[in-house]
Amino acid sequence: MLFDNPTIMELHINIGTPKACLFVFMSNKLLGELRRYPLLYYAVEEALISAKNGYYSIGIIVWYELIKSIVHASSKKDANERNIPAHDILKIRPKKESYENLLNKFEEEAKKCYLKELSKAKNNEAYTSNLQNDWKKFIQKSP
Repeated sequence: MLFDNPTIMELHINIGTPKACLFVFMSNKLLGELRRYPLLYYAVEEALISAKNGYYSIGIIVWYELIKSIVHASSKKDANERNIPAHDILKIRPKKESYENLLNKFEEEAKKCYLKELSKAKNNEAYTSNLQNDWKKFIQKSP
């Protein structure tokens, strides 16, 4: 567990599909973006399945876009990793390392969002409970 207080739990959600799961830390920020982009599940599914088969382009693009659009934490290095599959795919084969770097960064940034929101909450239990309820409502309405 992340916390010394056992009453505070880590909240993870699956932003993929049942075919290809990706569990990341939940946050209001992430939930808001999932509402904005309801088909994100399918992009994550394609990224994970393609990478499992040794094709990293779609994953690199998806993880970069998630870092940039959802957690607003992209750097020049991340953009350079994305440029290969987006612009230079006919010249350079995208690498597993680039894929893994961006996926790891997205997972870390999702965790930072959660911890930041949790640290600002006046009542951690209420925050996690509200977030869980919002997630349940969202998932019931999702495509």
